[in-house]
Amino acid sequence: MSDNRDPLFFVESSLDKLKTFLNYSIILLATIYVAKDFSANPVLITIVLLVLLISFYSNSYSQIRVYKDSIEHTFKHPVDLFSHRTSILFSDIESIEMDLKRDRANFILIEMIGRLFARYTVTNTIRFKLQDGTEKILMTQIFKKDVLKAIDILKGCTGNKIKIVE
Repeated sequence: MSDNRDPLFFVESSLDKLKTFLNYSIILLATIYVAKDFSANPVLITIVLLVLLISFYSNSYSQIRVYKDSIEHTFKHPVDLFSHRTSILFSDIESIEMDLKRDRANFILIEMIGRLFARYTVTNTIRFKLQDGTEKILMTQIFKKDVLKAIDILKGCTGNKIKIVE
């Protein structure tokens, strides 16, 4: 849809990008450390290597691109095959609802709580209600200010024709 065009706006979660690459480094070092003793216990080491492989696969960070006719959300992975893109044409959008809780002011507290309670993660949620009655929900770690900037550019591209609820 928007693969070969320059975006009007691009933002990615820099903090998550840093955490992702730190995680990749740890996974790589752990893989090397565990694999060197494979002959000692092949079954256990195979299980550990599978867990590391799953960790590698599931580790990604968010990007948002706004084009003149669409918005694209990507969970970016260094191996592009594992990246996941969701693209929505502006002409398909009826309304947008946002629940934006993650911002620069509270991210340190959120990260500390997230480390203590593994199930506690604060994300910014953008719900696109489409003309055909369906919904697309984007959940991102990108800060509130940057999400609002992307939505402002979207509004400008559509002439404020899309209803936006915060």
